[in-house]
Amino acid sequence: MTDRDIRTSYAADPETLYIAAEERMERTAKLDAALQSLTLEQLELIKMLKRGMGITEIARARGVSKQSIFEARERIQKRFYKFLKQPP
Repeated sequence: MTDRDIRTSYAADPETLYIAAEERMERTAKLDAALQSLTLEQLELIKMLKRGMGITEIARARGVSKQSIFEARERIQKRFYKFLKQPP
């Protein structure tokens, strides 16, 4: 059940809402920790991807190969996965 399902469900009791809010806070804290662990270069890559830039475009702008950008993105994804999968 997603957060939206819980909020819009007429059967959602206060305990379910409280648990959902706690889980959301834990996810947010883990995402914050993951973001803080990134280098400035990695954060810039995320911003470029978020703006809709493609791998080729980013590689050209940075003066590196597409493979370099793929590998950098993969390292970022692994870092986020590590932070999100760790117990609270």
